[in-house]
Amino acid sequence: MTDATAGAFGVALTCIDGRIADVVHQELRREWGVDFVDVVTLPGPEAAVPELPEQHAVWDALRISVQRHGSSRAAVVAHTDCAANAVDLETRRDQVRESVFQVRDLLHGTDVTGWLVDTETGTMEEVA
Repeated sequence: MTDATAGAFGVALTCIDGRIADVVHQELRREWGVDFVDVVTLPGPEAAVPELPEQHAVWDALRISVQRHGSSRAAVVAHTDCAANAVDLETRRDQVRESVFQVRDLLHGTDVTGWLVDTETGTMEEVA
């Protein structure tokens, strides 16, 4: 960790939807026991990740979080009723799982998990 303030970091690749921001921060800090969660946003990340070119700002942001902030954990976070990715729940879960594999490939040695936020209840479940 070279330029981060003191404290443990994790990173979340999550949707831009503001309805899920607070729950993502709270739950991941609690689940991971970290002080800070870096957030990289993208509309419908679970659907977008497989289409991202190798040289994309999302990949750069994830690398910076791991390399410069020392993030030891990463998450791909989707949510129900996503405006950018109108698919059924099981398809969404499958997309999250596939995205987790891709992020793991990028961030060698980083623990990567997938999550789904239910926007009606404000709860998060781990899916991968």
